[in-house]
Amino acid sequence: MRIKSFTAFFCLSQIIFIFLLIEKEGRFVRTSFEKQRLEKKRHELIDLQDNLTQQLYALQSRSSIKQFALEKLAMQQLSLSSVITSTHYE
Repeated sequence: MRIKSFTAFFCLSQIIFIFLLIEKEGRFVRTSFEKQRLEKKRHELIDLQDNLTQQLYALQSRSSIKQFALEKLAMQQLSLSSVITSTHYE
């Protein structure tokens, strides 16, 4: 009787260990897919950050500011002689 109970306990514990191993592998696969998805999202965000940084530097350049002021805002360039200074104003 003791051998039968030991054998049943041993078989049951092996079956439980098999199910636990399958659960562990399933969690590992799910975690790997989640990590892969997050890394892909991270790379997309890094690329977006690089593109936005390049656009910012392009918009901060003097030539693009001048072009924007002339074309979009319809500003005109002033000559130095047309600027009135406070020392020559009477």
